[in-house]
Amino acid sequence: MKVAVLADIHGNLPALNAVLTEIEDENINQILVAGDISGGPYPLEVIKRLRALNTHFIRGNFEDYLINIYSNPTNSGWYTSKQWSPTRWAYERLDNDSLKFIKSLPEEKIVTIPDTDDIYMIHRLFQKMSPIDTSGILHPYNDKDMFDSHLKSLNQSILIFAHNHVSFNQKINGYLVLNPGSVGNPLNGKIGAHYAVMEWKKDHWEAQLRSIDYNIELINKAYIRSGFLKEGGIMARAMLQSINTGRAIQFLFLTFANQLAFEKGYKNIDVIPDEILELAAKKWDWSKFMKKTLKNQ
Repeated sequence: MKVAVLADIHGNLPALNAVLTEIEDENINQILVAGDISGGPYPLEVIKRLRALNTHFIRGNFEDYLINIYSNPTNSGWYTSKQWSPTRWAYERLDNDSLKFIKSLPEEKIVTIPDTDDIYMIHRLFQKMSPIDTSGILHPYNDKDMFDSHLKSLNQSILIFAHNHVSFNQKINGYLVLNPGSVGNPLNGKIGAHYAVMEWKKDHWEAQLRSIDYNIELINKAYIRSGFLKEGGIMARAMLQSINTGRAIQFLFLTFANQLAFEKGYKNIDVIPDEILELAAKKWDWSKFMKKTLKNQ
């Protein structure tokens, strides 16, 4: 019994196709997708490609963003701000069937496969500082004690998580903890498509992390030809640079923009004002990380 584990595809169809091609001849029985499926220049195509296969899905934060637009049409920030232009672009290209499908996806899922141990899958683990606080994202390397406590609360011995686009495969106190990395946009400095394969070995699961090359020019051209780069604006540019560098450009840029907003007197904002986002884009050194990537190759 073999299963492929994918996550954080973000509408990168060329990367997804490369992964699916590689696993074609491996007797993969099922595919697990740990969220953040849509987005990018191929939001609809990626969903349809995966739904045609034997796939278990959960939703990620990007699916939550799409649901927010779908469910809250009067939220002016989501519908007008440049920060959310890529999300609006993706939303407008999804058909009703795909939107209903996304809305139906669970936040977490216990995957049961006959004659194997159950698998617990969730996109992101919240580090709760209080019963109502979900401000932090929990990873095994940022708070080991809290992560160990979370593992002990599970009824399953396998935990699959995603969200940070960084691969992780380790046994922790008898639990198999797996993050397959990102198919569409790895953020560990290694450009490519990252995923994992799990295999049932008599009485336990074993996981293998994988990283493959694909024609990255295809996704660069798709950003332009589809109109996603133009319509998505500043944030789409940051997303594409993340793909081309393997670094968290989008996160770093948003952190920079939020700091500028704070300096300009904005506090506790849900959406970065357009004028601040544009100012951040002018001040941001877009070439810095590209130079580092070229230097490291």
